Amino acid sequence: MGDRESGSGRAAAVASQNLLSSGINAEYGVPNNQLRHIKLENNDNKPVTNSRDTQEVPRDKGIQLLRILHDYKHSTSIFDDFGHYEKRQDEDNARKGVDRKQWGNDSKDSEPSKPKN
Repeated sequence: MGDRESGSGRAAAVASQNLLSSGINAEYGVPNNQLRHIKLENNDNKPVTNSRDTQEVPRDKGIQLLRILHDYKHSTSIFDDFGHYEKRQDEDNARKGVDRKQWGNDSKDSEPSKPKN
């Protein structure tokens, strides 16, 4: 009897694992207004954007979602902001008395040497 319980527990764990691994992480930076038109019948016909993280999505709606996530063309990128943050880092370093030239091989990843007094 103990084996049967552990066997069914294992089966439940495998089923749970399969459900979790088949989920879709929809945090791809696609604006909600691109997805709002997809309504889920199994969630009171609310837009997919009003769903919880674990909301089941019917296959046809899931395919629609994936197509939008795949085809969406971003007008900006995280790389667009690097110049701003580089400038801000240089201003912070200047305020602290640290010069980027003191960083040895001019690598932004290495630690700066101490300012010479």
